[in-house]
Amino acid sequence: MEVMTVLPTVDLGPPICKSIQFNGSMIEGECLSFSADYIGGEKGNCTHEWFRIKKKGFREKLTSADYWDLTLSDVGMCIELDYTPFRKDGLKGFPVTIRSSIIHPAEPKGTELIIPVCCEDRQVVPKKSYYGGHEGDGVYNWYRANKKMEMADMITTFSSEGALAVGNDIIYTPTLEDVGAYLVLCWLPTRIDGKPGEPVIAISNPVLAALPVVSNVCIKKLSSTAYVGEEKYYGGHEGPNIYSWYRETAERTTSIINGANPTIYEVTDFDYNFQLIFGYMPVRSDSIVGELKLSEPTKTIFPELPQIELLSFLGKEVEGEILRAIEIIPKVMYKYEKGEKLGPIEEVTIEENEEHVGVGIEALSQRRAEVTDMDPVPGSVDKTRMTLTCPSRGLVTLHDQKGKGHTSMSIAEWLKSWLGKEFSRPATIFTTDWRRCFPPDPGRP
Repeated sequence: MEVMTVLPTVDLGPPICKSIQFNGSMIEGECLSFSADYIGGEKGNCTHEWFRIKKKGFREKLTSADYWDLTLSDVGMCIELDYTPFRKDGLKGFPVTIRSSIIHPAEPKGTELIIPVCCEDRQVVPKKSYYGGHEGDGVYNWYRANKKMEMADMITTFSSEGALAVGNDIIYTPTLEDVGAYLVLCWLPTRIDGKPGEPVIAISNPVLAALPVVSNVCIKKLSSTAYVGEEKYYGGHEGPNIYSWYRETAERTTSIINGANPTIYEVTDFDYNFQLIFGYMPVRSDSIVGELKLSEPTKTIFPELPQIELLSFLGKEVEGEILRAIEIIPKVMYKYEKGEKLGPIEEVTIEENEEHVGVGIEALSQRRAEVTDMDPVPGSVDKTRMTLTCPSRGLVTLHDQKGKGHTSMSIAEWLKSWLGKEFSRPATIFTTDWRRCFPPDPGRP
């Protein structure tokens, strides 16, 4: 006969978290989870919450998930986990809290570096991404490369201290020298505590030239019959620019001067009573053409003031006779070449005493002569030899020549009106050059 013993009913213990711990490293980027040992009957739906402990102990709730990915916001702070055990029948146990150590930053590194389209004189701001704690002041070095390079070659070439940088800031503005070349940026990411990471290198496409533009277009007067156009070019390497000249009336009507393409323009008869305008169309070396810019008009062009080149007396130099002063029009030689009227330019050589050189130069300058050479006469103590050029229309006739010497010339007639002492010999040394001294003659074919 069997005897059954009835044992007393065993009561369930309260739900208790016997132990709890974090799993994972306390480093930015790591995944933090936890393990908890439960006792107290059959385990129910226990709850947990993650918190970030901020300054002054303020708790910021993060999530109720089973894990937490540590981010930059967690660096330098602690993470807390509140765990509350529950028995299957819903009985709640006492909550348990654990706190982590300080979260450390990850190793510094650059995850992305892209150089956008580069253009002359436009700031280049690279696109970059950093990881590894709070970013500090990184090191940036820009280089210019004449050809595209592989990444391995760039790391070897541009990471060395011997490479020459063209810029050392995160922002770089390409110059004219960079046009057509490649820009290389070497970035050394650095954490706020000064710890550097591995260098990151990026290379751009060829730097584009700016559009060709021109500024400060103006006209400068070279002489009474010549003007020059000036300007300031910008936009890549300068190419064969296009120049033009215009006539403008008092009513602001403008017409182009055909064939006037150089920067220097010589006035013709057709320009009288008009104003001149200089036009400049910039052209880049790759034939890209910019916008035409015009200068301000000059003052109205007028013929040179008439000058009396030679006066003579008409009549007998006798008491009771009437003397008249008349202008003598010199006989000037000229010829035509390709439809242009040319006048002779003479080379004049004069030798006279040194003390009278100033008088001679002053007289010759009034005849439009220009001194090209002046030296002592070989073998002489007090004589100076001057070489000048003068248009024949300038009439190289001197009434103020003094001292003893000789003069040589060509073409122009010499008048016997010397003052002072004798002159030893006639013309012996001369050359003649034909230049454009006249405006085109519209009546000539």
